[in-house]
Amino acid sequence: YNTNLHRMLSGMFVGDDIDDDLDFLEYLKSCKTNKDDAGVLDRKFSDIFLIFDMDPHDQNYDPDRVAKALSYFDDSTDNGKLYVNYPMLESFKHIPCLDDLSYLDVVVHRDDVRRYQALVGIAGSKLLSDTAKMDEQMLMRIIVLNLIKANKILGYGTDMPDMEHYHNNMSHVEIFEHQCESLDRDGVLPVLNTCVFNVIDYNPRKFFERIHMFQS
Repeated sequence: YNTNLHRMLSGMFVGDDIDDDLDFLEYLKSCKTNKDDAGVLDRKFSDIFLIFDMDPHDQNYDPDRVAKALSYFDDSTDNGKLYVNYPMLESFKHIPCLDDLSYLDVVVHRDDVRRYQALVGIAGSKLLSDTAKMDEQMLMRIIVLNLIKANKILGYGTDMPDMEHYHNNMSHVEIFEHQCESLDRDGVLPVLNTCVFNVIDYNPRKFFERIHMFQS
């Protein structure tokens, strides 16, 4: 849609808040650059997922707006569900090893965010470089490691959260705020992929019933 999170949000806010009269699908139509694909937005959707990079280096970056957007876009069946990846979507490839917790310590320096895709190409797992070769076990381990890391970022330690903890404590707004604090205080951003949590949100009970099969 020829946009990123921050350019998109700049057109959604009226003053300090998201426009109450916003028709999100109509807004997306206005962002389309390829008219041949515009018709897809005329369809009926059961869910809307918004998957973006944090992009803290963008000239339109406004952390207050992002936090408000994460609160607003919190339900895929209503306004939509926003997943912000730190620093980018490619973070799911930045796992040194699927069989240990070394990923919990992976960070990216503020100065390296702009070249993160190239950095992941060098430092990321070769095993995860080809998504076509990813199987269910690999995907579930990626989700588990990101769940544990989100738990750590939020200050809950390095235990694997259960379904109740996930629902009650895994706030995307709070994750974002902790990430901003780390960037401001230490100049580094803990690498974290949140869009894989979509697998959980689609059917939480089924996920947490099966996940023990894929934990080392």
